[in-house]
Amino acid sequence: MFLLGLSWNLAFVAGSKSLTRFPAAQGVTDGLGYVAAGVGTALGGVIIARAGFPVLAGACAVLALLPLISAWRVRAA
Repeated sequence: MFLLGLSWNLAFVAGSKSLTRFPAAQGVTDGLGYVAAGVGTALGGVIIARAGFPVLAGACAVLALLPLISAWRVRAA
């Protein structure tokens, strides 16, 4: 959990730093990030209650792979 928190904070700080040149974009992306966190928390609770933790873990694994697949496709092009 420590490494997860550390990597989350490093990614969040790096992303925020890269958007400092565009204050309006930074506000929008921060707001979208907070909304996504709230929706993800609510949906995670519903998924655990209805289908269990293994289903939630599988769904998160698929979602985590999407940026990697996207980056691989962009690099291959």
